[in-house]
Amino acid sequence: MDEELRKETVRRHVLSGETPKSVYTSLGRSKKWFFKWLKRFQTGAVDWYKGNSRAPVTRPTKVSSQEKEIIVATRIRLESEPNSQIGVSAIK
Repeated sequence: MDEELRKETVRRHVLSGETPKSVYTSLGRSKKWFFKWLKRFQTGAVDWYKGNSRAPVTRPTKVSSQEKEIIVATRIRLESEPNSQIGVSAIK
């Protein structure tokens, strides 16, 4: 639904010549919202009307596979020893 609304917004302004203010007020949207989608339309991208993901591109706290292997190996070694702690503090 949002994608169709975005297309309709730009269509009304670009093809019909309707003023930006009349378009975004009739739709109950903000000026900032209108110009965001107009700017994306003007880039010429085929899928300009689709929203971008808000997920982070990288995960700085992600544990690498090498670190995982070390942690698992340490945990296994600690489990094999009698009376040893096997929690986070022992692995650290």
